[in-house]
Parts: sequence; structure tokens; C-alpha cells
Amino acid sequence: MANELSLEKIDNGATGQYNVILEDERIGTISYSWIQPEHMSVDYVMVNPLLRGKGIGNKVILALAAEARKEGFKMTPICGFARIVFMRDESLQDVLQRTAAPNN
Repeated sequence: MANELSLEKIDNGATGQYNVILEDERIGTISYSWIQPEHMSVDYVMVNPLLRGKGIGNKVILALAAEARKEGFKMTPICGFARIVFMRDESLQDVLQRTAAPNN
């Protein structure tokens, strides 16, 4: 997997998804919800089953973290896979929302 992953955002206001693109092909999706304007819930991360076990899921989370830094939002991982990646990777702590913001 020499080429870089890219994310295509489809935001519907309260929810949305990122299509994960590799070599002009969608290989996965990230579903999310906005808890607050700058607080995203990462609800589900899916990678093509044929590509599982190759580190693609971790790269997807890292690409999402780069997007969070660029756009200025924090994330709460709800998806079990995303939670594990956040727990294991210290470089993600700057985009982790440790406590849920109140719904106002």
C-alpha cells in the first residue's frame, strides 16, 4: 500500500461520513455524529474485509486525526476499534475528547 489514503467528507449537519479512498477506490467508511460543533463522535469505522489485518484501519484513524487537527475538532471514539486505536496510540491524545460535552 504505497499510496496515501484520502478522506472524502459527506456532512449532513448532525451526522456524516468520510469515504476512505485508496488508489481512486473507496475501501472503507467512517460514520460520525456531531455532539457539539467542535466535538465529533466516531461511531463506526469500516474497512474492506479483503484489506483487514494490513494496518489500514490504523491509517484511517490517523488520517481522521489529521483532519481533526486541521479543522479544529476533538473526537470521542464510540466504535470499539477506534477506542482501541486511541488507547494504544499516544499521538492521538491531542484530538481525544476525554469527557462528553453536555448537550445544549
